Amino acid sequence: MIAVSGIFADMSRVKRQQAINGPLMDLIAQNAIHALSVKTFTPEQWARERKFIMPS
Repeated sequence: MIAVSGIFADMSRVKRQQAINGPLMDLIAQNAIHALSVKTFTPEQWARERKFIMPS
């Protein structure tokens, strides 16, 4: 999953992961989601990095 939001600006990498995983914990506990890979970016970071992650 790629998540892009301004709320990540002042968060550590761990806090960013917790912000994404928190609302999904019930689904993870029920094994509805088995594994999840998350990459988080601020809009500014995404503007720089997306060309490397999603080349055209």
